[in-house]
Amino acid sequence: MSLQKKIVVLFLTLGVVFAAGSYAGLSTFIFPVFENFEKRSANDSLVRVRKALDAELHALEVINREYSEWDHTYDFALGRRPGYVEENLDIAYWTNIDVNAMFFFDRSGEMLWGMIVDQAVTHSLPMEDELARPLTSDHVLVRPIGPDGKVGIVPARTAPLLVSALPILTSTGGGSPAGTAVLGRFLDDNLVTELGERAGVSAALLLIDHPDLSRDIVTELLGQPSEHEPILWSYTDASMTGHQLIRDVFGEPAFVLRVISPRTITAIGWNTIATALGYFVAATGIFLLGAWLFTRSLIVAPITSLTRHIKRIRETGDLERSLQTERGDEIGELEQEFGNLARSLKTAQHELESARDRALAVSNAKTEFLAKMSHEIRTPMNGVLGMIELLASTPLDKAQKRYMHSISYSADTLLDIISDILDFSKMEAGKLALETRPFSLNSFVAEITDSLAGLADQKGLRLNHIVPEGASINVEGDPARLRQVLTNLLGNAIKFTEKGRVLLKVTSVPDHGEFEHVTFEVIDTGIGISPRKQQHVFESFAQEDGSTTRRYGGTGLGLAISKQLVEMMGGAITLTSKPGSGSSFSFTLRLKADRTGEMTGIERTFTHVHGDLDSGPSALKPLKGRVLVAEDNAVNQAVAVGMLEAMGVESVVAANGKEVVDLFKSEPFDAVLMDCQMPVLDGFQAAEEIRRLEARNGADPVRIIAVTANAMAGDMEKCIAVGMDDYLRKPYKGEQLNAALIKVLQPGVTPQPAAVDPGSPVRLERFLDEELPDAIDESALESLSELPHADDRNLVDQVIQTYINTSMDLMTRLGEAIDRSDSECIRSAAHSLKSSSANVGAVKLAELCASMETSTRKSDRATAATLRQQIKDEYPRVIEALRDRLSSAA
Repeated sequence: MSLQKKIVVLFLTLGVVFAAGSYAGLSTFIFPVFENFEKRSANDSLVRVRKALDAELHALEVINREYSEWDHTYDFALGRRPGYVEENLDIAYWTNIDVNAMFFFDRSGEMLWGMIVDQAVTHSLPMEDELARPLTSDHVLVRPIGPDGKVGIVPARTAPLLVSALPILTSTGGGSPAGTAVLGRFLDDNLVTELGERAGVSAALLLIDHPDLSRDIVTELLGQPSEHEPILWSYTDASMTGHQLIRDVFGEPAFVLRVISPRTITAIGWNTIATALGYFVAATGIFLLGAWLFTRSLIVAPITSLTRHIKRIRETGDLERSLQTERGDEIGELEQEFGNLARSLKTAQHELESARDRALAVSNAKTEFLAKMSHEIRTPMNGVLGMIELLASTPLDKAQKRYMHSISYSADTLLDIISDILDFSKMEAGKLALETRPFSLNSFVAEITDSLAGLADQKGLRLNHIVPEGASINVEGDPARLRQVLTNLLGNAIKFTEKGRVLLKVTSVPDHGEFEHVTFEVIDTGIGISPRKQQHVFESFAQEDGSTTRRYGGTGLGLAISKQLVEMMGGAITLTSKPGSGSSFSFTLRLKADRTGEMTGIERTFTHVHGDLDSGPSALKPLKGRVLVAEDNAVNQAVAVGMLEAMGVESVVAANGKEVVDLFKSEPFDAVLMDCQMPVLDGFQAAEEIRRLEARNGADPVRIIAVTANAMAGDMEKCIAVGMDDYLRKPYKGEQLNAALIKVLQPGVTPQPAAVDPGSPVRLERFLDEELPDAIDESALESLSELPHADDRNLVDQVIQTYINTSMDLMTRLGEAIDRSDSECIRSAAHSLKSSSANVGAVKLAELCASMETSTRKSDRATAATLRQQIKDEYPRVIEALRDRLSSAA
């Protein structure tokens, strides 16, 4: 929706909301005023009708007093005036005084004379038919009454009868009552209507059982208290109807007064609201129309113009087209900034085009350079590999064979890396082309698995393949690139699988013609890949995580290259993997085939015996200098001193942090190997104190290299925070120590980084489920065996003897600390025993001590108890193995 439409919708919505709000406000606050006033008026009208009835009764009472308080009537009641009726009670006169009934009773209640005439006062009516109750001596109107008399209404057949009963007295109002005079007047519909018109309503007096009355209303009226007769109102759009109960002269409910009032006041209220609302809506419409025109002129129109300008630039690509504006407000600023942006984009476009051309030129030059370098590197590498083969045919001792295998492996790895980088560069430049030639699928797969059988054999893995069996199946494709893909996938599978098998499965489905859909699937039982990492494994220079690179090596290009090669051949690699359960890489290619026979499935299995390759320490660069060795463990002291002597470095040993600080104050040193956990002062405190001394004395900072057996997250950051310069993890190798020291002891030489494997967390379950075959890992001692020692003794023998002499004390300290539940002493003893054991190749014992250290830190007593027994069982095996080695060496 455009901005203009949105503004229109907004204004229309505001108008509707304002109109609705105005209507709601008027209906809520103004109309109830009219309605309440109307209800009060109707209620007052009914009250006026009731008062008019009372006035009629009072007028009848006044006429009655003319007869009841008169000597002639008094004498008549006493029987002393026999001609009273003929003289005074002519019914023709009743029309003048508006009377329809007269009754005279003596003191005993006997009727002296009485008559009821019709409403036209033309003839009399039978009293027994007209009155519901006969006027007997006990009648409320007949029996002796007070001087005020009694007024009211009595039911009659013709119409309700207004009555007034007064005692008959003398003309002066004195004397003893001679009887009772009763006068009556019919309350016909005309009279009630007239009374209602006087009050401005339509009125009617109905018998309580009148059919026009609702039974619900009668029931509700009868249920109200008798002392205050309420008014019940009902409402329609046109009128309001009120009902009030009226009791007869006997005090019984006999009549209902009904008034109907037209709702003229409400109608006036609605008309007033409608008129006001009309004015409000008209005023709102005019205001909103003006606001819309104003907004359209100041906002919508300029933005529309700017949009058309942008569309023209997009269609023509002319960023130099300018938009003229003279406005000084925000819209004008927006137009000016857009013009500036267009000019900046034009400049950036020119720069990008130039950069693109330069990048293409650099990419082409890089590709050509890599191609030439590949040739130049491969030529001497072929010489290296050839010399290795010639060297392998000569008599070699054990150490020389190790060196030869290391050189061969490194040369092969370098060639693989060079090939990967060259292929990646070609694909990046779009210069990698595929060839098409026929080859035998069965022989092709067998050759690949044969070529990798030795690699699988070294790890004790079974390498299998399943191919369509039968006559030779020839397909057309690029066997070299397909071999590269499968070799990479199989090589990765072997590299990342520690035990089990690796399987290459090939299946073929005819394409109802001369083509085959051939599916290649590489399945392993290796470490697997987490779902979070699976989407990234095919990216360039990507591996499962950083520890994978450190542990298994590689450039991270293999899968990226394989993916692109498969896509170039018309397929797509898919991955299915679960951590700890292995992985499966598969892809399908549509290859032209020549089928010469039926195909079945057969598995060809290659099983090889596991063999270990020896690896020795790299040649150490000779150094000169003086190093302070801060180490409280005797075995670790012997290892560090031996390695430093082999490098030609003088060393001084300090057994705790305080000795380190004291020696540093009194003697000069070129570097410090700082164990992080020592008594008195630990390595962190000692390093901080050294830095404070240097700052106070203005001395150049000495290189401090942290040495720790921990691999906890944050260890390196903590070392750097206290002023240390480098970080080594125990057990370290000579070349790693050499690389750390060469920066300060051989200035100007850039050290090659040593491949440090930081290891992985130790899990107790590993030792509960499987048993290591040997108590000592010989490879841990091999790097020490070739190091020369000052007193011509083999460094390995000295380290072993030192371990045997000191480890028993550490075992005792550990046991006593566990018995005392002294967590700090347990961690200290376990840490020292772990470090010493790792240096002599007691891998399992070292890792059990590391687990003891961790479980104590977490207060996991159950695991600590299990580990204590494990350590007690493993320690004698280590001592026995080390003593056997000393005996055999002797």
